[in-house]
Amino acid sequence: MNHAGYLYMPLRAPEALITGTKDAIGILGGVEAVVGIGVSGAMAAPMVARDLGLRCCIVRKEDDVSTHSYTRFEGTMEKGDRWVFLDDLICSGKTFRFVWNMMQNHEETEGKYTFAGMYMYSTLQTHRADSNAVQLYLDGAGAASRDL
Repeated sequence: MNHAGYLYMPLRAPEALITGTKDAIGILGGVEAVVGIGVSGAMAAPMVARDLGLRCCIVRKEDDVSTHSYTRFEGTMEKGDRWVFLDDLICSGKTFRFVWNMMQNHEETEGKYTFAGMYMYSTLQTHRADSNAVQLYLDGAGAASRDL
């Protein structure tokens, strides 16, 4: 059985997903919201948010909107919330940059949020907002940041 699939932890090891995210949030200094994307985000983020008492948002790519929902940003956040991006794996940074841009655009109408960092649950990596890895992902050099 392949344990590396993006749905393994949400479906087969939810306790490990929740514990790992809780530990990551501690490293990040606390958050009020979890943000996910895609199928894995739609499964993992609400489960983590519910168990940890956090708000949850799902960002949808343009090609997901017509099949799953009619909105690209679904969930609840409050002005001033610190948020963590929860995803299975980040390689190139393209998905993270998309989420980053969607959150920036959403802030323009809903209020300012603070990005605390990211947690990649399939690799158990946590990166703070001010880390070199996050900047490399935003700059499009994500693959170069794997060893940071």
